[in-house]
Amino acid sequence: MLNPPYHPKWKDINLAATVPGWTRFAVAEAEIKRVQGGAAIPKDIEQEFRTFVGNLPQRGSARRTNDEMQALFNEFLIWRERQAGKRR
Repeated sequence: MLNPPYHPKWKDINLAATVPGWTRFAVAEAEIKRVQGGAAIPKDIEQEFRTFVGNLPQRGSARRTNDEMQALFNEFLIWRERQAGKRR
């Protein structure tokens, strides 16, 4: 993974590190958490997502698969980040 053309200094970078006063893009934060072992989703985002899914049109009696729910959650995080950008 760190073969040329990657610079050797990339080995010194911790993309999961936090910087005081900086807010990471929500989708990037979720991806870092997923890669680190699926850390829990903050309750406020989880509740907001459940509300979002609850407002979607029903699909009869068919339940959404885990893959469908993951795709919806990723779309939701992108939408949420865009909404936050509009408020800034």
